[in-house]
Amino acid sequence: MAANCTIAVDAMGGDRGPGVVYQAIVDVLETDPALKIIVFNQTVAQSAVMPGIADADLKALIADGRLEVRHSASVIDKSDKPTYAYKHRADSSMADALRCVAAQEAQACVTPGNTGALLVFAKALVGTHTSIERPAFIKRLQLGSAISYVLDLGANVDCRGERLFQFAVMGSALVSALHDIERPQIALLNIGSEDIKGNEQVRLAARLIEEAKWLNYRGFVEGGALFNSDANVIVCDGFVGNAALKAGEEVARQILKQVDAMLTGHWWSFFVRRLSRPLFARIRLGIDPDHNNGASLVGLLGTVVKSHGAADRRGFAAALRQAASEARSEVALRVCRELDSIAFNA
Repeated sequence: MAANCTIAVDAMGGDRGPGVVYQAIVDVLETDPALKIIVFNQTVAQSAVMPGIADADLKALIADGRLEVRHSASVIDKSDKPTYAYKHRADSSMADALRCVAAQEAQACVTPGNTGALLVFAKALVGTHTSIERPAFIKRLQLGSAISYVLDLGANVDCRGERLFQFAVMGSALVSALHDIERPQIALLNIGSEDIKGNEQVRLAARLIEEAKWLNYRGFVEGGALFNSDANVIVCDGFVGNAALKAGEEVARQILKQVDAMLTGHWWSFFVRRLSRPLFARIRLGIDPDHNNGASLVGLLGTVVKSHGAADRRGFAAALRQAASEARSEVALRVCRELDSIAFNA
């Protein structure tokens, strides 16, 4: 039986508005009876502005104490610069949700909002481990049953070798916590697998990881390994990681679009679609970016998951489930314990 868990949610930062967020919340709460969600919104939830949700469903969840809606005075716009948001949006739905984690009222926070503002507020309100400079975004790039995570995915666009080493430690600790792998395999993303390849930062990171005998380092991997590798953790800077992630997601969407197009427009399409539906459902489950939505901000003193701003109902639900899983596995605590045991020279 799953342990009780509370998630604080910023309902106002996404491209699709709060309606999608509430739809996802109802879906997740219906399948996870041990979960409670605190939603931060500019207005009290009303079914009239939440299409696809029955008013009775919201009232029942609120009456049962599993859904709580709180008012926030402002919203961080996706165009707001981080410094402006930090100075003028301290009363925003994002900041309020993060304060819940900082006050230990919630075990995790999920937001679809402004990434730059999230980094600033999360570091200030939730806090980072004393041995690292900045947290990093980490995400599972799932194709089939492989367990492979990539970091950083956009929080740090320019990294020294020492910071890449920190990412390796944090990624290894997260994968170990979530999947019970004693010594996850770690690789560095590079332009080639040979030791002489790569820039100075990547080669320095390789030496540091290799010298850390408690880490299971397997060497350099090329870009193709992001979706086809035995490595459990693939480390890169945020510029490369973000570009690779978005390219991979778009390729996946185009594949699914082409498959759908091939199975329509012919007299036999109906029969083929009926016969192949179970097969393509499994394929879609593995490569659909929405199903795998959610990147964790690792290195913080609490669990924070960033949903894609354009995530739909299913995508935001995936981010909520990821946050609940990490909170129950005490991933943030376990990463910090791993960092406590290491002396960094970053």
